[in-house]
Amino acid sequence: VGIYAPDYRGADEMRGRGFVLPYVVYRGDWLRADRDGLRAEFLKNDDIQFNFSAGLGLPVDSDRNEARRGMPEIDWVVELGPAMNINLSRWNGGRGELDLRLPVRAAFALDSGLDYVGALFAPNLRATFRDVRWAGGAQLRVSTGPLFATGDYHRFYYGVEPQFATSTRPAYRPEAGYSGWDVAGSAVKFFGNWRLFAFAGADLLYGAEFEDSPLIRKRANWSAGGGVA
Repeated sequence: VGIYAPDYRGADEMRGRGFVLPYVVYRGDWLRADRDGLRAEFLKNDDIQFNFSAGLGLPVDSDRNEARRGMPEIDWVVELGPAMNINLSRWNGGRGELDLRLPVRAAFALDSGLDYVGALFAPNLRATFRDVRWAGGAQLRVSTGPLFATGDYHRFYYGVEPQFATSTRPAYRPEAGYSGWDVAGSAVKFFGNWRLFAFAGADLLYGAEFEDSPLIRKRANWSAGGGVA
């Protein structure tokens, strides 16, 4: 996987990164890992699924980021929790779907184990288009929605403790609440056993609870990437 993205949501410094990660396909009675991600299907019918969702936050080297210089580094963050997916519409023989997704995830920093750093709620609408002819038979997805998070999650990314305050970076302690708006799109194409994918997204932080943090340098960010499995 290769990705070009800001150091964190709201940063004004962008970086290219590359990763080699395992890609596993597993289809059990209730645990599944496939093109739709990792999930545990606790409840499923034609229109409602109650399952498991996961997310991943990239690390930040504070020595390479001007806004965070002198502050602790941000470690890899794993997000885990339940999700309810509600199908709102299907068309074209199931090739098109519109879903309302309601994931709630707890976040854990991987510094010396699993350190809880907060929780987030990311309701979103996702449209899926399968076997799109003008895209060479690729699967396309577009999703958008707000984010909400606890105060400790906001403080993990955007808080400034008094000992790290400077003349240009005052102490700051955000509370829980609105965490911005996310828009994302992806494309996946299969060639036999090969899977090619590309993705892009935008984060809009206008009106976010932490909008006034001295670590926020841009209120609109974008990212893009791609890879092969």
